[in-house]
Amino acid sequence: MREPMTHEDRSSGRPYFNTSTAAMQDKFDQIKGSRFIDDIIELCLFLSELHYRKHLKKNGKLFTPAGELYKMISVRLDDLDREGFAWPSTEALSGDGSLDGADWNEDSPLSRMRYSVAADGPSESQRRQILTAAFKGPIPTKHKEEEIWGDPGTAARLYKIAQFLATLVRNNKRKRKPPLRAIGQWEGDVAWLKRSYYDGTSFSFQWPMT
Repeated sequence: MREPMTHEDRSSGRPYFNTSTAAMQDKFDQIKGSRFIDDIIELCLFLSELHYRKHLKKNGKLFTPAGELYKMISVRLDDLDREGFAWPSTEALSGDGSLDGADWNEDSPLSRMRYSVAADGPSESQRRQILTAAFKGPIPTKHKEEEIWGDPGTAARLYKIAQFLATLVRNNKRKRKPPLRAIGQWEGDVAWLKRSYYDGTSFSFQWPMT
């Protein structure tokens, strides 16, 4: 039985501190074939927790169960980075005007970088410079956001940016009075991301339906 998580463990971003290796193995077996972003994030968090565990090998040679799982998750994440993932859809299904998910968040790494489609916000050229910087370089993340947004230049980072913008489009299309100008700018930026960082690469994205 693992000791209860301390405040220091929580603040250091270890949500699976109290989860056994066997439980993580069971969940890995369930989601290892998935390419949904939430499952990929969970694998990243498993990997981070396993890194803290003291015994990944016996006498520096044979892998322990934790070490075997660490190796399997590492291989799977490497494969996912090469394979890519389904590009997020901006199609708004029927709804009542409510928002659909945790990505509706004004306080995001993109907003901290001054990305905005407000009338008095950055120009189209400036927005796309911000998106380039967000994809290729460091972003201003807060507690645990770094795992969600991925590393610079990776498939995970590109997916998260596209998913974030696509969610804004879907949420706003569902409003009783959709902000058409903003929606058009978001969709234009998603299309530009595809042309700039998807076309001609090995990422296996499915282009979003609008």
